[in-house]
Amino acid sequence: MTTTTPTPSRSDGPVAACRPTVCSTDQKLQDTRPTRIGVTDSSPSTGVTDESSFYATRGAFEGLPGRVADGYAWPAYDSHSLDRVPGTAAAALGVGFDRSLPAAAVPDGEYENVVVLLIDGYGWDRFQAGERPALLDRLAAAGETTPITSVYPTETAAAITSLNTGRTPAEHGLLGWNLRLPSVDRTVQTLPFLTRPADDARIAAADADGDTTAGADGDTTADADGDTTAGADGDTAAADSGPVAASTAPTAPSVPAETPPTDLTTATDGAVNGTDLFDGRSVYERLADAGVESHAIQPSRVVGGPYGEVATAGAQRHGVDSVAAFALSIRRQLAAATEPTYVYAYWPNVDSAAHGAGTRSPDYDAELAAVCAAVERELDRLDDATAAETLLLATADHGHRQSAPSEAVDLSALPAVWGNLVRHDDGRPVLPTGGPRNLHLHVQPGTVDTVREALAAASFEARILDGQTAVDDGLFGTGEVSPKLRERAGDLIVVPESVGVWFGDEQGKLDFVGQHGGQHPEETHVPFVATPLAEW
Repeated sequence: MTTTTPTPSRSDGPVAACRPTVCSTDQKLQDTRPTRIGVTDSSPSTGVTDESSFYATRGAFEGLPGRVADGYAWPAYDSHSLDRVPGTAAAALGVGFDRSLPAAAVPDGEYENVVVLLIDGYGWDRFQAGERPALLDRLAAAGETTPITSVYPTETAAAITSLNTGRTPAEHGLLGWNLRLPSVDRTVQTLPFLTRPADDARIAAADADGDTTAGADGDTTADADGDTTAGADGDTAAADSGPVAASTAPTAPSVPAETPPTDLTTATDGAVNGTDLFDGRSVYERLADAGVESHAIQPSRVVGGPYGEVATAGAQRHGVDSVAAFALSIRRQLAAATEPTYVYAYWPNVDSAAHGAGTRSPDYDAELAAVCAAVERELDRLDDATAAETLLLATADHGHRQSAPSEAVDLSALPAVWGNLVRHDDGRPVLPTGGPRNLHLHVQPGTVDTVREALAAASFEARILDGQTAVDDGLFGTGEVSPKLRERAGDLIVVPESVGVWFGDEQGKLDFVGQHGGQHPEETHVPFVATPLAEW
């Protein structure tokens, strides 16, 4: 096996790092600057203290891209990040994109076909220390293996969009599974293009009572004179009321677990479509301009829909309903190719197993083994001529942080936080967006310090960031910042060190064992294996 690793670059000394508990605006988020690649003797402690983690020993970081300090990792946007994978695949087909991984990451050769095999939720730690299937051993032995980083956030919605556009989250603007869309006064689920049941309950309650001012219990009640007062940002709130005290904070809306979401197109009367979710052309449209045919192979439940139709525009979409059909479709697209061909093949079940049981579980190993065995079988059946002109790139969108659900934090139990969230037009709190490891809080004017202090006093460790400063300092990536990101980023962004932080109405997220979205090395670092199938 050949492994290529980035060369650590020198710095002028240690980069100042905030302690994991709080990073204030005054500190200007100095630790988000992408100033160094790798870990050197002059760098701050890596700070990973979980002895069960692959990254608990300093040696685990040697040669890895990005910077790690105090247990948090930063994407290597300038050289080894996930948004560079499409450009790397395009370069192998003779098409020039504006960014790619270093040339050493891909074996020299002339290729007519490239397959990007994306295994959702497969981190570098599991590639190195987990039960590795034969497929990955064979690919690594015959090709080049390079550790790379995901993007921030390490959420599928953001990372997959980077793979579909070749852009960082800063550029495309989709920052998580849950997103605030101010234009329709909603928070939504992005990839499935659905409403959030907790938001639906809020709207239904508002319709039922017809009032527009938030009361102490979170329900809307009229002012004494029946009027409402707009806050500085245009949302309704009590005039000059200041931060909400714990004793008067509204509670989170109660939503039965079986309450289904609503299709977003229906819920907004068509006001929102797939193009509203992110900026940037798909890589498949750009490849089509250069004469390359593209295919996107995904489970049937995710292959279409408003997001999928825009994200994979320019590709032929193939929905599959089993891992066997997934692998067979890869072989069929390669065997039928008569012109340069790009195949994007995405499989999510490994990620699902990680959420339910963790990455160190038999469930996780079984799902990983299943997809790898199916793909290996079909690659072995490729005819020699097709194999000789095909390059396979195996990677992942993120890894997983192992966590204990019993330690998860229910944000709605922190009244000084929940009570100071900014209000919708009907007076109810704007729900947190992002995810449990990438928590965006939209708070009322004048309450940022109060909310920050409440979070800092809570019983979990996290980086607490000013949203716009995090954007400016490059946490979400390099390139021209999308206006969508500007309007969606929380006033405060909470990046927990180990636990999940969410709220009771979406309780399932607090029950996850494997989690992702944050900056722990288990989440940020993934394998990139490039193998000419001629060497297979």
